[in-house]
Amino acid sequence: MEIDSLVRRRKQLQENQISENNRLRTALHKRERASLERHIEWLGQELKSVEKELQRLIKDSPIWREADKLLQSVPGVGRVLSMTLLAGLPELGKLGRSAIAALVGVAPFNCDSGKMRGERHIRGGRHDIRRALYSTTRAAVSLRYTPRSPSTTRV
Repeated sequence: MEIDSLVRRRKQLQENQISENNRLRTALHKRERASLERHIEWLGQELKSVEKELQRLIKDSPIWREADKLLQSVPGVGRVLSMTLLAGLPELGKLGRSAIAALVGVAPFNCDSGKMRGERHIRGGRHDIRRALYSTTRAAVSLRYTPRSPSTTRV
């Protein structure tokens, strides 16, 4: 699926951008810094290009457009999380919440063995989806996100 490969490429570009920014902080020589800065600039442009293509793909598909609209209607779900979920979790909306939680790797499974009972752990699942959900949740918590009640109006 094209959207899946573009989301994967977006992630690779981001990881490279982070690595190059880390290298830039320790670069000592002018030529090295200039090279790193050029590469960081190119990575940023490529990242924008991939994101633009992802948005076009979503916009051009009635099914993805509706799913994207629905996902982004949830407080805290933005463009990036929506793209990640659309690409990496096509079962969303087709399976129940327990099955989705198991696919993502956030459903606790029992680890009973012999006389040991009661231990529950999460494991497995789709790492990229779990990481995207974690990042979004962490950002919401750090910003002290509180959903507005329907009667609350913005000033």
